[in-house]
Amino acid sequence: LGRRGVSSGLLVVPTPEAPALGSTRRFLDYIRERPDLRAKVQLVVNRYPCKNSVDISEVERSLGLKAVSTIPSDGRLVTTAVNEGVGFLSTKSAASASMSQLAAGLAQPRLLRLQRSDHKETPTAETAQGKARRQTHQPT
Repeated sequence: LGRRGVSSGLLVVPTPEAPALGSTRRFLDYIRERPDLRAKVQLVVNRYPCKNSVDISEVERSLGLKAVSTIPSDGRLVTTAVNEGVGFLSTKSAASASMSQLAAGLAQPRLLRLQRSDHKETPTAETAQGKARRQTHQPT
């Protein structure tokens, strides 16, 4: 949270179990006290659905946020990938598809901002370069 001005979003990623939701709620209470962070929070529920989990509607009600995404539970795939130090996004699984969709959704607004800033900066940079060239080539 020390570099909070740098990011455009804050992903909160709990699992749908009562203890995790309790901890997440306390964290969100802390965040809600900070107006600069409050609007940045997005909820992603990890390992949902899974056996005996809290229902997504209860997760959202409990935390006071709508989930922007869920990551399906696929313990075998993810555990194997982590233990072997390999990625799993290239596999054909619900978890990889959901992670890829989430990444694309998060990257798109950032890419649009970067493209806009590139267009704004380019004319300024060209103007500065042109001005430098004119000053260099003017007879004295």
